[in-house]
Parts: sequence; structure tokens; C-alpha cells
Amino acid sequence: MTAEEAPDALKRAREVEDALLGVMLEGGDVAAIAGLLAERIGNPVAVADTLWHLITSSPKGEHGDRARRESIRRGGTGRDLLEDPVIGALYRRVGQDRRPQLFPAFPERGMALRRLMAPILAGREVLGYVTILEESRPLREDDALVLQQAALILAIELLRQRAVLEADMRLRADFLRDLFSDNLVSPEAIGLRASILGIALFRPWDLMVVEPDDAEVLLAASGVRHLTAARTRLFEVVRRTARAISPGSVVIAQDQGVVVLRPGDSAPTSAEGTTQLADALREQLGRAFREAARTFSVGIGGRCEGIADFGRRYAEARRALHVSRSLGWSNRNQSLDSLGVYGILYQQGNQDALLAFALRVLGPLLEYDRRRHTALVETLDVYLAERCALRRTAARLHVHPNTLRGRLRRIRETGKADLADAKALLNLQLALEIYRMSPNVPRPAVALGRLGEPPGGGR
Repeated sequence: MTAEEAPDALKRAREVEDALLGVMLEGGDVAAIAGLLAERIGNPVAVADTLWHLITSSPKGEHGDRARRESIRRGGTGRDLLEDPVIGALYRRVGQDRRPQLFPAFPERGMALRRLMAPILAGREVLGYVTILEESRPLREDDALVLQQAALILAIELLRQRAVLEADMRLRADFLRDLFSDNLVSPEAIGLRASILGIALFRPWDLMVVEPDDAEVLLAASGVRHLTAARTRLFEVVRRTARAISPGSVVIAQDQGVVVLRPGDSAPTSAEGTTQLADALREQLGRAFREAARTFSVGIGGRCEGIADFGRRYAEARRALHVSRSLGWSNRNQSLDSLGVYGILYQQGNQDALLAFALRVLGPLLEYDRRRHTALVETLDVYLAERCALRRTAARLHVHPNTLRGRLRRIRETGKADLADAKALLNLQLALEIYRMSPNVPRPAVALGRLGEPPGGGR
């Protein structure tokens, strides 16, 4: 850009900034801002979040090249581009350099047109990205300045939306905390608060809970410093996906995860639709947090017909997730019903009595392992998992069959266990499962293995 052209470029950028600011002050959202920018700049515009999910694009319809059309169809930039050694590096550089970057064309990857992309910044934080596609007219040098001014207006609007979202999340979380508690206030008061928040409680809802299986992996995959920010992004992905798959869904941040209430009378049938939504949530979270793709599970609590059902169904969804993780399973949909005998055990009202039973049966073996640093409990666990097959058990434990025979003899003597009696074996198996699922219980020196597949081949 020459010295003579610079004042005109600055004037043009300020004019665009004033126009965009006017749209925002009149209540226009990100889509309205992007639409006016596309009109003023004469080329298609797209706005994406920090995970390259598409927030909005303008104009709509079949514009641009194949990569743009596919990103609109998918709802974001595909992994094939983000993981490409050359193209992916360009995407990352926009945020790293914190200034507009010109993308050359990559026709072989569907990017037949050049792009100019700028980060949307709030201080040191990147809120997203805005892109101009070279379609209707060639890109000019002063487009970078215009794009930077537009990014500033978009940053203000995204921060405003974030503040509204966080306030809404707090209000809904407080409401759910009361709804799920054992000390419910009057149904009328709960109904009034639900009405204010736009939640029609007096209709059937299918409840599910989405949680990361590993919070540290989620944090690393989010690219942020604080777990709170990572969970906010988790909430945003879940909310966007739930509303797209099941319109009318209510999404609320709660505890370590996100509660989703799916309209119970929406098509397809309740169970099928809930499973489809749970699958879609895990798929989209896997795309959004690529390094954490296998660390999300969905606990399905089931149908809520009245106010009293919400706390019970929420507790069941959380219990299903806890049992699943206790068994070493991850990245699956889980309900207490799908857990078979595990779910039946966990549905019993008196967990203390179940644990007392388990410790009564296994106590001598646990104490022996603790004092002698042996592995009798693990040996028993594997022996029962292998249906009392001596050679398979020995191979799995990497010991000689004679060594295994010695351990089994010690189990019979120490635990007073008749390994030839079906009822005794059943008691041992149940005790092991209860012990495995019980949190905050001292573990033996060698922890129980993560054995088997979920009952019924559950996800």
C-alpha cells in the first residue's frame, strides 16, 4: 500500500467499523455483523470459534469453494484440513501471530480460493476467527485493516454474549441444584422459577448427563489455562449440538458436566432419540476436543414425568457414569439398566449394607494382601472372570499353573471360600463387583483389574 493510498484505506476501515458498531448497538448479533461485513467488503465472510466451529457465515447458500461449503455442512472446519501439515500450520499461525494471515489456494484440498483470516482478540485471549473468501472481487491490501476493525467489533459482541451465557448458566445451575436436592421447595415455587428460565417442567423430559472421563485431558485439549474455561467450552458444544439434534432441548451446566433435558415427546421414540442424541454429543465433543476424543461419556437417567423425578433421574445418570468408570470403561453411553447386574446392585437403597457384605466376604483376603503384599484378590477376580479355567487364568496372570494352584489353596484357607460351590462363587463375584464400584474404599496392594466388556455389549 502506497503512502497516498493509506489515508483512503484508513478511512474505509473506520467507515466499516462505524457501520458494524451501529449494527451491534442496535442489537444485532454476530450473524448481523458478519452479514453487513460481507456486504461492505463484497466477499463471503465466516466467523468461527477457537475450536474452528462455524458460528455464522454470510451470504448463505452455495458460495465459495468446496472447503467452505463442506465447513458449512459440517458446522466447522474438518480435521482433514486442521491436521494437514501445511494448511493446519496456517490455521494455528493466525492465533499465534495475532494478526491477519493470507491463505494461498490449495485446490487439491478443496480450497480453490484464497482466504484472509484474522483472530478475534480480547486482550491476550483469542475468542475466535473471522475470514474473508476471495470470490466476487480480488483481495486488496487494505482488506486486512478492515478485517482487523471488524474483528474488534466481533470481540465486543462475543464478550457480551459470553457474559449473558455465564449469567444464564449460573441461574440455571442454581435452579437445578434446588430441583435435584432432597429438600424440594413447593412445586409452585419450582414451577415459577422454571417458567422464568423458559423450562416447561410439567411435560415429559428425558434426562442425560454429559461428563469428561478425564478432566486433565479435557483441560489439555481445550488450549486454555483454567478448567472452568474448558468446561464452558464443553457446555457450548453440548448446547449447540443438543439444540440442533433435538430442538427444544434444555442444556444446563451442573457439577463437573452438563445436564441435557430432551423433550420426551419429540420424534423419534424416546429411547431411540435419546441414544441418537447421546451418540451425536460424543461425536461432536470428539471433534471439538481432538486430543480428548475418547474421554466423554453420557449417563442416561431416563424419563422425568413430574418434578419429583428430576432428582432421582439425575442421581441415576451420575451413578451410571460412576459405575462405568469404576469398571474402567470410557467413551460410552451408560444407564443403570444397560449395566445389568452392576446397575441392579447400585440401585439398592443401602449402599453401606452392600459394602459391608463385600468387606465381610473379601475382608480376610484384603487383609492378607495388605500384610503380605500378595495378590489373592486380583487372582480371585481373574479366576472368576475366566470361569474358573486354570490354564487361562494362569496365562492371564503370567504365572505357572502350579503357582496359581497355590494361590487358590491360600484363597480357600484364608477366605474360608469353597471354590467348588456355586453359591459361594456367586457371593464372591457379587462381593468383588460391589467392592470394585465402591468409591473411597482402601484398595489392595494390587488393584482389581479392569476386566470384561459391559453387560449386553453396551456402549
